[in-house]
Amino acid sequence: MISFTAKGQGYYRVLVDNVEISKHVTEREALESAVNHVNNGLDVRVIHDYEVQVKDPSRRDFLGVALTCSTYPMLLSACGSEDDAMSTITFVNPGIPTPDPFTLIDQINVGVGSQIESNSITVTGLYSATVTVPISVDIGQYEINNNGIWHTEPGTVKLNDTVIVRHQSSPSNSTSIPQTLTIGTQQDTFTSTTISAATGNTAIFFTSLLSAPPNSYVTIFGYNFSNPATVRVGGKIQTVINQAYDDPYLTMHPALIKLGHDYNAYDLTWNPSAQVPYQRIDILLDNVVSGDTGLQIDGVALVTDETGSILNSLIRESDTVTSFKVHTGNTWFVDEDAISNGSGTEANPFNTLVSANAAISNGDVVYIKETINPMNLSNFNVNGDQVAWSWASAESGTASQPNALCAYPNHYPKWDRTTGAGIIGMNGGGAQVSYMTIFGLEVIDATGTGSGQMAQTSNACGQNECRHVACRCVGFGNFSGGTWSNFAGGPGSNNSRVLGCSSDLTGKAQPEQGMCHVWYAVGNGVLNGCFFLHCRNERHNVGRVIQAYGHNLGEELHNFHVSFCNIEGAKDQVSQQQPVGGIMISHTDGVAGQNGGSWVKDAHMEYNTVSGCSTGIRIWGTNAVPGVGEGGVLAPDVIVTNNVGYDCSTQDIWADEYYRIIVSNNIYETALQFDFAIDGTFTTSINNTNGPPTSA
Repeated sequence: MISFTAKGQGYYRVLVDNVEISKHVTEREALESAVNHVNNGLDVRVIHDYEVQVKDPSRRDFLGVALTCSTYPMLLSACGSEDDAMSTITFVNPGIPTPDPFTLIDQINVGVGSQIESNSITVTGLYSATVTVPISVDIGQYEINNNGIWHTEPGTVKLNDTVIVRHQSSPSNSTSIPQTLTIGTQQDTFTSTTISAATGNTAIFFTSLLSAPPNSYVTIFGYNFSNPATVRVGGKIQTVINQAYDDPYLTMHPALIKLGHDYNAYDLTWNPSAQVPYQRIDILLDNVVSGDTGLQIDGVALVTDETGSILNSLIRESDTVTSFKVHTGNTWFVDEDAISNGSGTEANPFNTLVSANAAISNGDVVYIKETINPMNLSNFNVNGDQVAWSWASAESGTASQPNALCAYPNHYPKWDRTTGAGIIGMNGGGAQVSYMTIFGLEVIDATGTGSGQMAQTSNACGQNECRHVACRCVGFGNFSGGTWSNFAGGPGSNNSRVLGCSSDLTGKAQPEQGMCHVWYAVGNGVLNGCFFLHCRNERHNVGRVIQAYGHNLGEELHNFHVSFCNIEGAKDQVSQQQPVGGIMISHTDGVAGQNGGSWVKDAHMEYNTVSGCSTGIRIWGTNAVPGVGEGGVLAPDVIVTNNVGYDCSTQDIWADEYYRIIVSNNIYETALQFDFAIDGTFTTSINNTNGPPTSA
């Protein structure tokens, strides 16, 4: 405390803790000394040495300003009278300077387990721009002046600094998380409250992109979205450009209905004559920055991820696609109906894919608009075939900046593939094409000779972290190699995905060929992680729908997942030449029996519907055998669970020449069959139900 008696002109002496430290000093010098010592926590007295009456109050002047209570509000707690003859002023040690109060605005109905940011507040009320005050949070983090640096430890702020706080919302529904921000002696609490428990009717199945730059379009696929829907990325609301609309090809099937019942997520009854479609939502990433993660829709009850896992349990814990992220990159646009070739912007698009192919670099997305007539196929020559787009290993994206070739929102660009092998040519030259997505492209009237009508690998090309999403093939080639994506390649393929793709092959088959397959994962290398999820095959009459098949010993297929797919065969078609396999995992060419079993090391078939086939799911000669091909190492299980089979003529599920398998919780209408179990076989067959698909 400073006790000060001001009597106008004259000299003063200063006492610190009753010890005189100076005398015969001016009013200005006395006040400067007093303020410095008080700010160091010491008691100070300033005494006037001369009795000089002051008639003019303005003469009581210190530090160049009139000394009043309002002049130093942080220092003056009480003022004496403004008597002309004498004024006694008491200074109190301010300790920590006190800023003005501030307000953090609470947020409700936030996503569970999400990063939630507060509004920005400004530090005001400090008496000097050089004075600093301490800042801290009890949980979470704070950021100063929007500099991108988030702090957890205490720090300091000064006058006019801006502050934002953030924290992770609760992993549970209807739960509040308070976060207290302290600046100087002022405090306020920022509270986030998560959305209430799901009403039990909404799901996210997959997204067009898992990583995209700002200002990209993303399509979300699921069931029974709210309208309007609130979509967040990184906890921040994005613009929905197309609220929920029906997907034209994918439908809810018995196994997917079973999934909703099993996880108490949605309630639906199977009706083959009135099938319920998947839904789509299109968003624009207009409120994001690079590094934002997580995509969510408020009120979602269930999420499936791209490994076939189910993120939400009986009690909803998350409505977030946790693997979604925002990276740096550009967006390009192509409209072949445009009169002139523009700069590639949305307003002035390219009119050729060749221009877009030349422009794309790491992290970029190309959007293609639907045209009046089928699009041009003669853009590139890949391994002797004319293709619309070429993707060589040197043109790959990266883990942090993947590339994508996408349909424009609610557009369906089409190519007429009457000759050649595919519209997307992947030429690896002995290497892998990596980190790319193909989304929403369609092939119509695919009757050409070749294996792979959508995307074909060639020249020893593997795929690494490649995604084929919501693409469609109508028609059937007449070569024994497949009409979709051939994951062949010398270097093998890793973590490649076929998501929500569909084929309509009715009436387009070439039955005399007898070996046409729809999706074909074949050897020539090690395939580690192949995922077929949410795909639909409309009826066809030859070959197999999803085929994993080795061609040589030493090839391996690890971590193979087929989940949530709707596989329709065609046992009722007169022209059928051979039994149709829905999902087939088989041994290596020419090496049947035990030695052929080294081909598949791990396989999961879950929540698929198989119908109209001779055999719905066939596991043939899989997994390693002790002492044969694996040196006695026991391979992981083959898991066949929660599938629904109906209208199959021979078996719904058939395990043949197998070593270790789990078959559980399936619904089958015709038969389960287990043949030629190898010595030491571990087989589990439990909780399987013989009944119609309505049992789901």
